[in-house]
Amino acid sequence: MSPPEALSGPCAECNARCCRNYTITITARDLLRLIDYTESFGWIGTASAKGFDPALAHSFTLFENNKPGKFVLCLKRDRKETCVFLGKGNRCAVYAARPMVCRTYPFRKDEGSRLVYKKNYRCPVQWKITSTLRREFLKNLERQKKELAEYGRWCGEWNASVTEGRDLASFIDFMISKAKAGSS
Repeated sequence: MSPPEALSGPCAECNARCCRNYTITITARDLLRLIDYTESFGWIGTASAKGFDPALAHSFTLFENNKPGKFVLCLKRDRKETCVFLGKGNRCAVYAARPMVCRTYPFRKDEGSRLVYKKNYRCPVQWKITSTLRREFLKNLERQKKELAEYGRWCGEWNASVTEGRDLASFIDFMISKAKAGSS
């Protein structure tokens, strides 16, 4: 794993509230990028799908104690409920390979495809939106939309075929093979 990239702009002055307050959900493409970057799997986690917006965090079925349950794929959190990749100086240890949800936060696109800042207490800094920054966020939001749609289809395939005994490792293998194949 290479050293974290230097941050600039508002994130450089932040205390990483987004990394401390959110469960960071990931897609199959995020999974593949992070595995390639970290060369490990120990950071992969799950959370109950209850309370997550299904448009932003697709759920999948796993069996626990012979009972099916709905889960979302996410980054593990430490004992303090902080993202496992939050490093020294509140810097992301996997910044170059960070999930799409991290690349787009705290922005979204409105119905007219304009960039909208989702101001909240977790991201209290002032953002000066330059044309370069606007293009970058819009590009990442479009990429996130495509990756979420693709991941949603793949979760649907998994859920349609899941049987008792298929565990998280099986789900991860399934998603890695889908992401590598680039199929939809």
